[in-house]
Amino acid sequence: MTNIAIFASGTGSNAVNITEKFKSDTDINVSLCLVDREQAPVIAKMEALGVESLYFSRKIWKSQPEIIFDILKQYNINLIILAGFLSIIPESIIEAFPCRILNIHPSLLPKFGGVGMYGHHVHQAVIDAGEKLSGANVHIVTNEVDG
Repeated sequence: MTNIAIFASGTGSNAVNITEKFKSDTDINVSLCLVDREQAPVIAKMEALGVESLYFSRKIWKSQPEIIFDILKQYNINLIILAGFLSIIPESIIEAFPCRILNIHPSLLPKFGGVGMYGHHVHQAVIDAGEKLSGANVHIVTNEVDG
């Protein structure tokens, strides 16, 4: 069984879609949603789908990532998906899950990636740059933001 943890910060549309996709799958289970914003709408949406959601402040993510790591171990997580997650993933977690953390990014990287490039900020940057082509990207997370 592959156990997935989704990390999210906002409304959770991607998190919900991923969870619904695998709801009846016998080999893949969305087991957990970790959130870095206490009032994020994704919490209620995931709990309505039967997925436990846990909030950790950005301070915890930055200064005590071992707490996050321990939770991931408790849930036997094999794969992490960043679905609208706005915090930087601690290096220790990236190293513990090599090539097993995926990020959904709303631009065609390497353009319009990095700190501050999320949600409507990405879309506005694409428009402002006069790009003729746009899209989304799913990539393996490394220590380089949107690298």
